Amino acid sequence: MTRAPSHRGYWIGFAVVVTLLTIAPLVLPPFWRRFVTEILIWGLLAMSSDILIGYTGMVSFGHSAFFGLGMYGAAAALLTVKPPNLWLAIVYGLVGAGAVAVFVAYFSTRLREIYFGITTLVFSQIFYVICCTGSCWPS
Repeated sequence: MTRAPSHRGYWIGFAVVVTLLTIAPLVLPPFWRRFVTEILIWGLLAMSSDILIGYTGMVSFGHSAFFGLGMYGAAAALLTVKPPNLWLAIVYGLVGAGAVAVFVAYFSTRLREIYFGITTLVFSQIFYVICCTGSCWPS
């Protein structure tokens, strides 16, 4: 009779990582706090790419547009509202990502294979240029 594997080590490791990530903003200097935040943000983008391309086999670059406009919306909320409000930033980010979802989905849902990948890449690059050139940032 085989015995089911214990998941105790997994949950202990998970609890340690969550604890460290909870304590990190309180004890790290500003440079390292921003550095850890950037690592977590880019790790989230890499995980979404792994799920989309690796598990489903869909070659799509549209998630980078959601990522970018969601980040743009959150940054705009944090920069324009005094004092900065985390909940408003989350709402702005979700609205920005949702707007991209509707716009990109309208043009690319009828496409298959490489044409789907090309279309989503084009839209993600368009949103990258719009958001990252600084031309529409509040001053």
